[in-house]
Amino acid sequence: MLIELAGNRLFDELWDIPPYATNYHHKQGSISPQLRANKLFRRMIDCEIVLRFIAFRDQSKIRGSVRSILDRCMESNQSAEEGQLREWRSAFQNAVAVSNSIFGERTFRVPNAEDRWIHSQPLFDAVMVAVDSLMSYQNQLIRRRVAINNALLKALRKKAVYEIIIGKPNTAKAIKQRISIVTRLLKAHTNA
Repeated sequence: MLIELAGNRLFDELWDIPPYATNYHHKQGSISPQLRANKLFRRMIDCEIVLRFIAFRDQSKIRGSVRSILDRCMESNQSAEEGQLREWRSAFQNAVAVSNSIFGERTFRVPNAEDRWIHSQPLFDAVMVAVDSLMSYQNQLIRRRVAINNALLKALRKKAVYEIIIGKPNTAKAIKQRISIVTRLLKAHTNA
C-alpha cells in the first residue's frame, strides 16, 4: 500500500517525483532512468513520507523518536485488514487532493533563507494530519485558501514557529506541536 500511495500521480507531482504510472512497471520489473535517479524514490523516502501520514494520524501513538514511531506503525500493521487499508488509502488521497487545492504550488513547501520554496516533510506531516482531521470542512478551507496561505506565511515568519514547522527539533513533542499549529491555523478559517 505504501508503494501504491507513493505512486499517486498528484503526490508524485507535488514532490517532483517522475510519475510512477509512466516510469515504474512493476510486473516487468522495469524502472525508468529518470525515476531510478530520483533521490526520494531511490532511497524509498517517498514511501516513508506516506508512512509518516499514517503513523502520525493517531496522535496518541506519537511518542519516542520519529524512527520508533514509524517502526511501531509498520510492525503493528503488518497484517492490516483490507478495510483498514481502504480507509488509509482514501484518507491519504483525499488529504493530498485537498492540501493541493488549498496550497497549490506551495503545497508541503516552506521558504528557505534565500526565499526559495523547498519541500518539507515536517510541514507535510502537519498539513496532511490537520487537513485529514478537518476533512468535513474541506469546501470552506478551499474557499479560504488565500487567507490560509497568508496566515501560514505569516506564521512561518516567526522564528520559533518556523523551527517547529521545519522540524527543529524533531521530537514527538515537536510533531504534536506542528500538527497543532497547522490545525489551529486551518480551523480558524472554518466555522468549526
